[in-house]
Amino acid sequence: MHCQQPLQAGDDIVECPRCHAFHHVDCWKARGGCARHGCPQVAQAVKGERPTGDPPPPPVDRRFILGGVVVGIALISAMFFWPQPPDPAAGRQKVVFMAEADITEQAQWQNLANEFNEDQETLYLDMQLLPYGNMEMKLVVVMAAGESPDLFTLTSDRLLQYAERGALSNLGTEDEPVWGIPHPGQPRYIAMFARTEYPEAAYVVLEYLLEHLPEADDPEAMWEQHSLSGPGATPGGFGF
Repeated sequence: MHCQQPLQAGDDIVECPRCHAFHHVDCWKARGGCARHGCPQVAQAVKGERPTGDPPPPPVDRRFILGGVVVGIALISAMFFWPQPPDPAAGRQKVVFMAEADITEQAQWQNLANEFNEDQETLYLDMQLLPYGNMEMKLVVVMAAGESPDLFTLTSDRLLQYAERGALSNLGTEDEPVWGIPHPGQPRYIAMFARTEYPEAAYVVLEYLLEHLPEADDPEAMWEQHSLSGPGATPGGFGF
């Protein structure tokens, strides 16, 4: 035997398949086969050098670590202490009006907002105008995010859907509820969000818009054409 130690009961042993000599398992492994002199059963263990692999990366210079920490602190500080752009509302109660408009309408309506803001000391009108076809999906997104405009335009069928879901303020009475006021120049209704932060300010802006927004040449024909053509496809799903 390779270790010259006698076999004991319970030892793990191996029997040589050629000479039938018994060995401890560890001896067989250490020898690489049979340890009996002259036995042809000798395993030739092929042993190669252990692959070295990639060497460990060089240590990072502490100056780079310190520099990274300083830059991180500077960026975080800038986020908190960097001067913010001035608030156009300048502390006034801001009312957001969201609607669709073409290029010409956008210029006219923005001028109306500028005139309103120049004359007001306590109110500010934020006119958010979108290209036609983008209003309904945008409205669903901002409502789902909890950032609904105070005033916005809706088609007749959408007006009823939003009202049924409790998203609109009643502009009339309990006996005769009014969920939207006809837009002077579009086949749309101007509605007020049910949870607007400044309802009284929103009423003032609504009256201003109804008085100053350009009117259609023939409002009756406009609404008739709209009813014949339909409001068009509307996206489904609401987040409010």
